[in-house]
Amino acid sequence: RKYKRDGEQEADFISCVTFGKSAEFAQKYLHKGMRIVIGGRISTGSYKDKDGKTIYTTDVIVEEHEFAQNKDSGAGADSSETLKSR
Repeated sequence: RKYKRDGEQEADFISCVTFGKSAEFAQKYLHKGMRIVIGGRISTGSYKDKDGKTIYTTDVIVEEHEFAQNKDSGAGADSSETLKSR
């Protein structure tokens, strides 16, 4: 990617939405830079901006989450671990 610096791990920033108790948990315990594992569903949509241009959105509606390895710590699960279906 053009914005990746040498030696830095590539990262994607994906919009995630959560509700209810899960949202309360996220607000209280999650912060920038934390690695988490999520499971959920994709939600797409669109809206018109102030200039009338259509903006398309893609969000993950979070249904499950768990802690993974924090970028500052070697403890925890490996961030490459995948979620297993229930």
